Amino acid sequence: MDSPALKLRLSGITSSHISFLELTRKLVQTADARAEAALAERELKMRRKLALRLRLARARYRRHCQQRAKSLALARVIALSVDFQSQLQKQQKGLESACTRLALDIASSILQERISEASAGLARKISTTIAKITPSSAPVLFVAASQAERLCADLNTQCQVTPHPDLEPGNAILRLDTGEIHFNWQRDFEDIKSQLNLALDRT
Repeated sequence: MDSPALKLRLSGITSSHISFLELTRKLVQTADARAEAALAERELKMRRKLALRLRLARARYRRHCQQRAKSLALARVIALSVDFQSQLQKQQKGLESACTRLALDIASSILQERISEASAGLARKISTTIAKITPSSAPVLFVAASQAERLCADLNTQCQVTPHPDLEPGNAILRLDTGEIHFNWQRDFEDIKSQLNLALDRT
């Protein structure tokens, strides 16, 4: 049987061993708790960083979308402005052309009226033509009946003036021994109108 001294010694060793184990267990628990706390803190920091990055990414994306929308809106406004200016220029050009053509039509009506009343311009043109060609025989001038008498007085003996039923006032046919020369103010005026209209279409 064990002696009381041995039992006391063994009891002291066992108590010391138990105390050491208890201390070790507490240290391990403390270390584990600190490790868990450190891990939780790292996870919290990581979550905060991720949340911050997510907020920053959302803010950047929102700014990008806003900038994109502004750029698209500005491009649309510019396109509409250019289209509006183009349409305005086309309408302005069309109005200018229409006004010019209307002015030519009015001028044609005024010329028709003035030429019907006066024959001096036609007489000067015929006199100039006869002076340039110097015919060998007296030419025959066919004119509208309403202008025959006046032209005969204006041209004197330069040519023989004969009324023609198919000629309008302001027009004439000068018959020479070499051929005929036709004076047609409507044709000349239409040539001028065509040239002006062509110039308007090119602008």
